[in-house]
Amino acid sequence: MDKKVFRLFFQLIAFLAVGVSLTACNEDKTSPEDNPLGYGEIHRELAVGETFTLSMGNYTSEDDYVGTLADTQDGKQVFTAVHVGESKLVTPNHQDSYLMIVSANVDPFDGLTTPWGESFDNMLETLGLKEDSEGVNADAQTIETIAGGMRTTYHFSNNKLEQVAVDFTLSKLSQGSMTGEEILLIYLEESFNFTNTQGIYGKYFNQYTFEKATTWIEISEIPEGTEGKEGYDHVANFYDAKKFPIE
Repeated sequence: MDKKVFRLFFQLIAFLAVGVSLTACNEDKTSPEDNPLGYGEIHRELAVGETFTLSMGNYTSEDDYVGTLADTQDGKQVFTAVHVGESKLVTPNHQDSYLMIVSANVDPFDGLTTPWGESFDNMLETLGLKEDSEGVNADAQTIETIAGGMRTTYHFSNNKLEQVAVDFTLSKLSQGSMTGEEILLIYLEESFNFTNTQGIYGKYFNQYTFEKATTWIEISEIPEGTEGKEGYDHVANFYDAKKFPIE
């Protein structure tokens, strides 16, 4: 075999090897092209009420509060987003897992997050503030911000975030044809274990049982004449459920 034929022979072998490799990758469901993180974990983002169909069955959800799974007649499964949060779907038949990230359809508190246990300094950095910024009181361990017609106060204990209070005006939460109260009702249904039996007022937590909850909320009216009310008529208090039991 001369050198030219020898070289063409190995080029053909290399080409066939690449083809086999590409075919294997295309059939490998554990590394989907749209999974930027790899590691066999596929992220899917849904809003409450939306569904996602899994191409195979026998998945289980690590948090049925966030979403439920139902089998279909053709051997697939449908995930239905129920509450705001994250739930991992796993199956013993496949090494892929799905991280289902469920968001709300309405957001009256403008993306408020409650990273319980976050340090005072880290929260300042997250909020883009410094110790000498207006509303920051290092001695009292509080950070107060005013934006979007709401006043938000972060309360720390032993340098850890444990409570957040949001003062707001109910009528200003309205969106389109929906009143502020209607917006809050949707928010409570999507983010907390809530059934509309007493309107927006009450205490609700973000799991089916309080033992599993990370956050609970209480919405109440601010009485007339309250010191520091400053035009706000309602307050939503968020608590670290691991630090503050519901009384």
